[in-house]
Amino acid sequence: MQNADVSVIIRNAGERTSDLCLGLVSEQVPPENIVVISEFPFREAARRSYEIGIELARPWTMCLDADILLRRNAVQMLRKWALEAGDCALYVQGSILDKIFGRPRRAGPYFHKTSLLSLMLEHMPAEGVSLRPDTDAAMQLATSGYSRPQHDVVIAVHDFEQYYRDIYRKAFVHSHKHLEYMPSLELMWQRLAGQDPDYEVCLWGLNDGRDFKGIVSHDVRCFPRDISDRLGKNDWKEKDPLKPTKDRSWDVDNLIAQFYRTSVLADYKFRNQN
Repeated sequence: MQNADVSVIIRNAGERTSDLCLGLVSEQVPPENIVVISEFPFREAARRSYEIGIELARPWTMCLDADILLRRNAVQMLRKWALEAGDCALYVQGSILDKIFGRPRRAGPYFHKTSLLSLMLEHMPAEGVSLRPDTDAAMQLATSGYSRPQHDVVIAVHDFEQYYRDIYRKAFVHSHKHLEYMPSLELMWQRLAGQDPDYEVCLWGLNDGRDFKGIVSHDVRCFPRDISDRLGKNDWKEKDPLKPTKDRSWDVDNLIAQFYRTSVLADYKFRNQN
């Protein structure tokens, strides 16, 4: 199989797409190269990912959150970019089609040069200092000449088919982490809420996040894992676990292609919703 020199660390926080994420990665990387971890908070997950990559000692280490679903050949594409980037590239990234943002954006899997992971560990900010500890470590190292090339090619989708509780948490965190985008996102969520309840839940998270004056954390343990009371007010219930099938009805490449045809995420519906 291709990509035998790549280790993949999947960071699992109980996402609805965890099994599907693993299945898609297993089509591109030998299964024995994949490690799934469940570490909290986010900084600890990032730290442990780097440590495992160093221990496995393959040339490349990809860190992937379980709410990201890769398109076909995504790993091969990242590996090609990493080879082209040179010795001073800490990692490379592509872009993701982000459901909550309603558009592609530069983010997603971090494809690391394993020999530089120790530098990332050394420069990671302390817990509670940053909502982006991995990005902040790379930005510190940029002053010493290290780079983190990013590409506009969409290689994955993000936050599709997640539990309502996780969508609520993401919007709550985004209301602080991405404050500059909130006015436009709120308008989009209001426009799409009647077509897709995910966006109604985004509005709940945004409004609660605005009212919150404390320290915001990525840690899923800081948020309710059961929002059935809130859902019940709309006669909704939490989504059932996702059951990936072999019929490719959730095909990531088709989802991305459909977005570029319509530019409306709400037009896309997974067939395998329950």
